[in-house]
Amino acid sequence: MPTLRISKTTALADHKLRLAKVTVSGASATPKFRIARAVASGPVPLALQPIPDTTAEAFDPVTVTAVVAPTSPTPTGYSWRQISGPAVTFQDNGVSILFTAPPAMAGATVVFGVTAFVGAQASSEATATTVVIPHIYWIAGSDAVWAALTKQTLAPVG
Repeated sequence: MPTLRISKTTALADHKLRLAKVTVSGASATPKFRIARAVASGPVPLALQPIPDTTAEAFDPVTVTAVVAPTSPTPTGYSWRQISGPAVTFQDNGVSILFTAPPAMAGATVVFGVTAFVGAQASSEATATTVVIPHIYWIAGSDAVWAALTKQTLAPVG
């Protein structure tokens, strides 16, 4: 029975292979071989890179963007969810979200999770943390106090 042996192969790029040595043995006539492409491994895994933490002041607009790992396929969709922190309403723009940093006298931390999809394949969830820094507000006629983060109107004295 004729056999075909291929050795010294080099992967050049996706779906390309360089053959350095091909040996045919055991054939009494010129054998014919059909080369079929076989995938040695499954699909390239979909992965998101870590999302850097951000810091914001209360009422600041905050944008968080997911970044796909360089070797991953291009996602066809994203799913965002708030994991923890004061409830915020966010605008989902697919690869990114936009929200307003919540008011918090003592500061706050808001954490979102995002998963990317290509068909039925999903990435692991990446998380994004936004730290909202506290603010000191001065109220007329008093020492420095922590006050609700709302607009204060100061009236002239006298």
